[in-house]
Parts: sequence; structure tokens; C-alpha cells
Amino acid sequence: MDEIKPSIEILDRPTYTEALIGPGKLPDWAYVDLAARTRTFLDSPLLVVWEAESADDVDILQTFNLGMALADSRVRIAIVFGRRDIKQAGRFTELVARNRGARVRTFGDISSAKAWLGVD
Repeated sequence: MDEIKPSIEILDRPTYTEALIGPGKLPDWAYVDLAARTRTFLDSPLLVVWEAESADDVDILQTFNLGMALADSRVRIAIVFGRRDIKQAGRFTELVARNRGARVRTFGDISSAKAWLGVD
């Protein structure tokens, strides 16, 4: 069976920036890349959608790294994890980023995240 390589895609939407992550576990360098790429959209709220294949894709180190990557952003950030069984991971990501000054919140679905960001 072929291993699925994770990806990060940054999309410049009309009223916000969207970062699509997954599936699979991200390598360490991907978080540095994510932080650098999202900083180019300084005025646009950020929606992060992480489509994990399993809870193993989003372990404690992965969520810490995501929180650190997003911590430097000064825009509002909404994070949606594609699997319900990783809500704890989302809360930890939020905690890490908030403790470093980010305005971030995790959500169970994209429509709630967009409503909080005030985008359509």
C-alpha cells in the first residue's frame, strides 16, 4: 500500500485565507512552511482545515507544532479538524497558539468557523 503524503494548500479566498492540511502526519519542516506562507496574508482572517485520516495523524507533537506555527499570526484564526475523535488535539492547538498571543479558536464544522471569523 502506498503511503499518503500530507500536503498543505493555501487558498486566497475573497474574504479570508484558507489553509487545507492533510491527510497524513506532517513532517516538521511543513510547520515552518505553513507559518511563512500564512504570514503573507497579513490582513485576512485564516481558516485552517485539517483533514486527518486517523487520530494517529494528529498526535500531541503535531498539534503543538501547529499551535506554534499559527502563534505569530495577528489575524483571527479558526481551526477545523475533519475528525470528531481529535477534539482534544484541537483544544491543545488552540491553547498553544493562544498562550503565545494568537486569536484562535477551534470548531467542529466549517460553517461555525466561518461565522466566528465573520466571512462567507
